[in-house]
Amino acid sequence: MIRTTTLLCATAVTLTATAQPWTVGQPVDMLLYTQPFYGGCGPDPDYTFTFPTSPVTGVDYKVIITNMVPANGSVSLLPGLDNGQLNDEFIFDATVQRALTLAPGTTNVTLEFRAQGIPEQAGQGHPCSTSMFWMSNMMFCPEGLTPSFNDGCTVQDVSTGVDAAHAEAVSVQYPTSANGQQLNITLNSAATADYRIVNSVGRTVLSGRIGAQGVIGLEALPIGLYVLDLHVQGRSVAKRFLVGMN
Repeated sequence: MIRTTTLLCATAVTLTATAQPWTVGQPVDMLLYTQPFYGGCGPDPDYTFTFPTSPVTGVDYKVIITNMVPANGSVSLLPGLDNGQLNDEFIFDATVQRALTLAPGTTNVTLEFRAQGIPEQAGQGHPCSTSMFWMSNMMFCPEGLTPSFNDGCTVQDVSTGVDAAHAEAVSVQYPTSANGQQLNITLNSAATADYRIVNSVGRTVLSGRIGAQGVIGLEALPIGLYVLDLHVQGRSVAKRFLVGMN
């Protein structure tokens, strides 16, 4: 018998914001949800839900099939993805209700929902942290859900480079293998400055305060792209740099 009732028994819980605000021009790859889905509701869709589009220019919300049992099974998430295979993905380009149906013989599938891209405009809200997404079809098929996000953070425009600041204010020697992967910072006109080192997903990995001659050790950081965000003389300047690539 075809079920016509959509049961709103799923919940979405937003967590306390822990990630730092995204920045214009800085690549992001943020996990929003990881959710397993189980089949067995045919001929109806196994699940229905609405997932929003990204509110940040340059960043897309994307779903990726990360696990499937059996591995050669398939799942449809319509509109958007028809008979998707393991590792297939697509972008949520419209905020519409979608129907997820596992193909006959496919028992379960795990989907990752991610935010990927490079923010282009300051001041736009985005999720500060991941949200837990719980849904069960143990008793009813399908179920409806509208994910809830914490939009308390905004994209920050800190794209001014350190090398664009006044020469009298600060000079920076960037990390290399020769200097032991250190940032060497000279404050020519200030006694102290606050700093933070931000990784490629917007998380602060180091922070503190330096004096006129500051040395920041980066040898414990994984290879990758980072941003130095330095607050000196009442302004914030930033510069991208690589760790472990020289």
